[in-house]
Amino acid sequence: MQDWRFEVVPLPSLDFKTTLFPKLITQGENFEIQIFDEKEELVFKRKGLRMNNSISHLNDIQNIIPGKRYRVVILNPYYLPRQSFMTFKRGTNSIKFKRMFPLDLNNNGHFDSKDMFELLNNLELIRLFFP
Repeated sequence: MQDWRFEVVPLPSLDFKTTLFPKLITQGENFEIQIFDEKEELVFKRKGLRMNNSISHLNDIQNIIPGKRYRVVILNPYYLPRQSFMTFKRGTNSIKFKRMFPLDLNNNGHFDSKDMFELLNNLELIRLFFP
């Protein structure tokens, strides 16, 4: 019989950065982080994250195995999602996403002709393109 060896470690945390086009500094409360494992299964999701000065912090990320690679996705309403891959370690982890663009105006996760129709139907969305 083989002995099992395991260690209980604190849950990892994540510092993440991004900016929303055309702003240079991003503030907001509508960010969402999703984390997928190597089988593309969603293992963690948190909504309503606050961004201050283009930076946010996420504590107690569950279902993560330190040393494993994950796909991390950031979402914000009306903006195209951004993703990056990272290997989580113990403690605090950091990730920087590329700038997010307001081209998902119908919030379906990608840019297509329906986004232009959404803009025509809701001209208030034009504010997303100006600081």
